[in-house]
Amino acid sequence: MITSLNINNIVLVEKTKININNGLTALTGETGAGKTILLDAIGLVIGGRGDSTLVRRGTEKATISAEFELDTQHPVFNILNEYDIEFQNNEPLILKRIITNDGKSRCYINGQPVNVKNLRNIGELLVDVQGQFEQHGLLSPKRHMDILDNYCLNSMLKQKTAEAYYNWKKSQDIYQETINQYNKIKQDEEYIIHCLEELKNAELKENEEQELLEYKNKLKNADKLLQSYNESYNLLNSDQGIESLIIKAEKQLEKISSVGGEELQNIIKKIDFISTEALEIKSLIQEEAEKLQESAHCLQVVEDRLYMLSDLAKKHRCSVDDLINIEYNLQIQANLLQDNSGEILQLKQNLELAKNKYLEYAKELSNIRVENAQILSSRVNRELPTVALNGAEFLINVKTEKNIDLNTAKPSGLNTINFMAKTNIGMDFSPIHKSASGGELSRMLLAINVALAEKNTACTLLFDEVDSGVGGSSAHSIGMRLKNLAQTHQVIVITHSPQVAGIANNHFFIKKTSDESSTYTEIKSLDKNTRIDEIARMLSSDKITDESKQNAKSLMGV
Repeated sequence: MITSLNINNIVLVEKTKININNGLTALTGETGAGKTILLDAIGLVIGGRGDSTLVRRGTEKATISAEFELDTQHPVFNILNEYDIEFQNNEPLILKRIITNDGKSRCYINGQPVNVKNLRNIGELLVDVQGQFEQHGLLSPKRHMDILDNYCLNSMLKQKTAEAYYNWKKSQDIYQETINQYNKIKQDEEYIIHCLEELKNAELKENEEQELLEYKNKLKNADKLLQSYNESYNLLNSDQGIESLIIKAEKQLEKISSVGGEELQNIIKKIDFISTEALEIKSLIQEEAEKLQESAHCLQVVEDRLYMLSDLAKKHRCSVDDLINIEYNLQIQANLLQDNSGEILQLKQNLELAKNKYLEYAKELSNIRVENAQILSSRVNRELPTVALNGAEFLINVKTEKNIDLNTAKPSGLNTINFMAKTNIGMDFSPIHKSASGGELSRMLLAINVALAEKNTACTLLFDEVDSGVGGSSAHSIGMRLKNLAQTHQVIVITHSPQVAGIANNHFFIKKTSDESSTYTEIKSLDKNTRIDEIARMLSSDKITDESKQNAKSLMGV
């Protein structure tokens, strides 16, 4: 609920802060005092339409902030998480809106800047302003489906329907992409097959170009390499070569091996190891020299291979290393052309299965909506006579799409839902925001709210002119409906009826005063005695009498 409201420079209000308690709060005052300013301010701070005309004349900006106290399980906290807005469950939620005299707007939630859309998404979960803004609360057609679904408790089924819809859409995208790809490559079928065969015949290998370039460089320097190999081999193989010297050293040490101990044995072993390594080195040099002599004629073959690979790379506008990927992609296209695996057929079957799963959930959801639309409509219609709307009728129109495809289906299902109403017998139903005006519309919204009371997530409900044009027992009945509604919600009502004001839990008086330079609207909280005077004024047309005071006490039950 709203616990406090700060208003600065809104229309005629210069600066005021009011604390609002739970239960039923009545706003009363003289005609023209500006009672709707409070509703205007609350409407703005929850994301309603606002412009520079609301900024008090002579000031640069208007500021409105509202503090909310919420249950820790309220669904608004899920949205705050989505928007990455920091909050503590045990602390108040603060919404703030600033409108400058050039029409610009700035919005904040718990001190963090947000756009108007996000503020509205948060605000509509907290407050319903009834009868003030066509695009807010029960008068907003875009909310009618959510209101009905919330009444049906369909959150899990709605989630399954949405998931099935997006899976269907994804399957359609994959299938269509594959078909488009098939049609495109079908036009180039001969070229694709030719290129694939060409690349297959090339017998491509990983990193082949680099290896060939290194081999080419070796072959081009074959004479220089052979000369070095031969000279190295001769040095190792001569009488003064390392192998001969090692053998001589080993024989010399073996003569004293019997007296040299373990240390000498270790030296002999190491010399023996070096001798073996020297033989291995000599053998490797000889082997490399022979291979080089045998492959000297391969230079042309290597150059031809490099040229062929380069030519293929130019043809496919890629590097030589990427030719393997080109071959792989061409093979995929060739497979799709042949479709030996039945990929297209499988994708089509997947698409049909995805559509059927969506229709299964969507039709179940639609049936529940139709059934509950009738139940909720009946509940509202039973309430209408109690709010002085005899002859009026309410209807939830659930339209179901018949020709179903991805263009007509929606994540929310197959339905379009609108709240319809008529205020007199013989009239046609029309959208609720067009069916009535003023007090009739507010009373219609009151009846709907009473029917929805247990399911409405908004913790604060605001009504304007709900008792317009009625009095006596009808006004008392409306007041009792508001009072009952206030047992589960914070209810704020602008009222002209002493019967409604008399049963309120809280009472604010709106007064307009003027001086030589300006006009001001003040909002004052009334205590028991000032409430008696205000209700007495309402009863006796601004003239307070002892009789009107007594009647006021009677209405207040004191």
